[in-house]
Amino acid sequence: MNKAQASMEYLLVAGLIILVILPSIYIFYSYSHRSNVEISQSQVNNVGRKIVDAAEEVYYLGGPSKTTLDLTMPEGVKKMEIWGNRELVFFMDDGSEFAFKSRVKIQTNEPCTDRCYYNFPSTFYSSGLKKITVEARGDYVLISEAGDKNEVDVLSIEKSVDILISQGDLLWFDLNTEENHKIEAQIIGPDYVTLIIESNPIVVTLYISDSEMLDLDGDGYYDLLVTLNGIENNEAQITLENIHQEVEQEPSGSEFCDLLNLTITSAYGSECGDSNYNHVADFYIDGKIDFEDLMIFATNYGNEAWCDEQLQSTTNPCGITLGPKCTELNTTFTNAYGSECGDSNYNHVADFYIDGKIDFEDLMIFATNYGNEAWCDEQLQSTTNPCGITLGPKCTELNTTFTNAYGSECGDSNYNPVADFCGYLGDPLKDGKIDFEDLMVYATEYGNETWCEQQLESTSNPCG
Repeated sequence: MNKAQASMEYLLVAGLIILVILPSIYIFYSYSHRSNVEISQSQVNNVGRKIVDAAEEVYYLGGPSKTTLDLTMPEGVKKMEIWGNRELVFFMDDGSEFAFKSRVKIQTNEPCTDRCYYNFPSTFYSSGLKKITVEARGDYVLISEAGDKNEVDVLSIEKSVDILISQGDLLWFDLNTEENHKIEAQIIGPDYVTLIIESNPIVVTLYISDSEMLDLDGDGYYDLLVTLNGIENNEAQITLENIHQEVEQEPSGSEFCDLLNLTITSAYGSECGDSNYNHVADFYIDGKIDFEDLMIFATNYGNEAWCDEQLQSTTNPCGITLGPKCTELNTTFTNAYGSECGDSNYNHVADFYIDGKIDFEDLMIFATNYGNEAWCDEQLQSTTNPCGITLGPKCTELNTTFTNAYGSECGDSNYNPVADFCGYLGDPLKDGKIDFEDLMVYATEYGNETWCEQQLESTSNPCG
């Protein structure tokens, strides 16, 4: 009897323990699962928001702006798509969906299907650390995984190839090695092209029939010969040749620009406080050596006087504290950069060139006056709005003349003395060059028919 009672008591105790433990296990499991789901959802929110924010940022900076994000993709992402070029959508294993709207067009390398749905490869959204590339491509932004073989087509150059490239185009190539390089047509003029060639950025400006040998990996041997054969329909006809020739150490005749090229190459990507930052290469004078500085250098490449002037510069923005007016104008300009008349973020205050677009020309003017409080205050109070200006016939003719001649000098086929308004620092005597100084004078008189007519009738020619 006692044994039977003891057995019964044991069963009752065991049953009571099980009755207590099972709900506890269920509650713990439910809480743990819910916590994991909430963590995954939080990570998805972080990833999606950062990708869309980066896409909007590079788009407004303009092509070929590019950034690489280091992100952690959570577990539980079943699929990713882009809908209608405007929504980044995550599909989760539990059936939930997360959508992130973009104010700019976004897409992947996968073909657009149905109502323009872009898919991502499974490697993109599998769990783990990811390097995501976000790159401005004209009127849209490309989102891809860094190093993805589907990201770009790579042209292998065994001996030589002929290519056609338009302004803003990117071409990846290799020289029969595992290292890929990128060539971009940054500027295409009537008889010249400015190229940016990376891994380490090298800026090259070639006129028709010019060639230049490049040492892409810095090993003391030229790897690539680039030749500009011609320009037709705004496309540059270029030959790329795989070579192996020892770099000569003799002076090249462009020692200042060569030295400045080395300086910006070694400092590129740095900012105030970095060990490789060099104020000499900070042409935009903003404490960062980035794409804006590369653009300014490309525009002046080959101008030995300008390169010498930069090498001797003592202006260091890391020691400049912006006053309230320049701080306000800097914010205004940053928000409006890349816009034009009719865009919601266009602001005439930042349109220093007064042409209805806030672009590289305005960037050059702003860089020249960076930190000048009086000038910044004057711009903030400006009421001149080119979006309300209709050019008369004389100013329309002069605008075409100036646009075609900009960047030329005596002896160039496109030089026109009519567009040579002044000399250095506004000197009224023409200097035989149509450059930034003339741009400043022209911007001041923009839309003035009387002044435009006077310039068109001018017979003064500094070139003799």
